[in-house]
Amino acid sequence: MLGAYGMDHYWVSTNITQMPLRYSDFNIGKQLRNNPEAIKEQHEWLGTDKEYLNKLMARECHGIIAGLYEYLVSYTPHYPQKITFIPYPSSSTPPT
Repeated sequence: MLGAYGMDHYWVSTNITQMPLRYSDFNIGKQLRNNPEAIKEQHEWLGTDKEYLNKLMARECHGIIAGLYEYLVSYTPHYPQKITFIPYPSSSTPPT
């Protein structure tokens, strides 16, 4: 299993190219952000060994678990048969 829980190639690439979310670390509406943090993550995850390893793990694993809707959206176009959404537990409701 692969956990889709944070910054990775699919999160960066999807939000730069397809922009499925109104706001992300990389876009506001259909305009790309050009702040230093966004640029840094693009350089780390696009065209690098990190991208290669992330793609390899996603391709070879048996399933991918997304903890937030945003990560589900990033993986679904690439691996609809593997992705499962298991949301993080809510901390706003006390246990009964």
